[in-house]
This record gives sequence, structure tokens and C-alpha cells, in this order.
Amino acid sequence: MIVRIAAVLIILFALLAAFVIGHQMALRNLSFKNVSATQAAEAMKNDDFYDNYKENVVIIRGQITSIYKNANTIKIGLKTTSTYGLQCTLNTNFFKGKIGDVITIEGIGGNAVREPAGVLLQNCKLA
Repeated sequence: MIVRIAAVLIILFALLAAFVIGHQMALRNLSFKNVSATQAAEAMKNDDFYDNYKENVVIIRGQITSIYKNANTIKIGLKTTSTYGLQCTLNTNFFKGKIGDVITIEGIGGNAVREPAGVLLQNCKLA
């Protein structure tokens, strides 16, 4: 019985150590990049977005062109000069911005989703 408990504890410790090491390695490569909405949209259009921003927190300052609200999420569109657009989702319903306002958002590049005509940054934060 004691041998089984010791074996389980060793396995749990090994799993915990693997998680901690993996988490540290993942965060080691994460950095911040200031990017325009147009640069992000063009990168997605040209299939370069994930190569350029997958391991980055992208910081984007831009003018709001659209706001869509539902029960728990707000989707904000930012102005680009590209044929592709940029949108981000905020997990809040307490957004006070309006179309035309200039805001700064932060999002993890690896969480971006390709849309038919743009890039969607999921779970953004207001900076």
C-alpha cells in the first residue's frame, strides 16, 4: 500500500514539474509587439500573421469602426486601409467606447482566428 502511494506521489510530482517547465518555456518566447490594425490585417491576408505574431501579445491602437454587443461579449472593429479587416472580442459588457473613438487593445496573436475577410483577435483587453 505504501509503495502504491509513493508511486502515485512520484507520478503527480513528475506531472507538476512537467507542467511548470512547459509553462515557463511557453512564456519565455512571449513578447509584446506594437502593430497597426492594417499591419495585422495585411499579415493575415498574406498568410504571415501566425509566423509574425503567434508568440506575441499584439498591441494595436486604432479607430473604432463597428461595435457589436451580445450578452457577455463585445466585438469591436478597428479601421484598416487593407481589404481585410480587424476585429477583437472583449469579454465584458461594460464597454463605453463609441464608433470613431481611438482605443488601444492587447491580444495574444496565437488566439487570432482567420475570418473570410479579416482577422479576429479573441479575448482582447483594453490597454
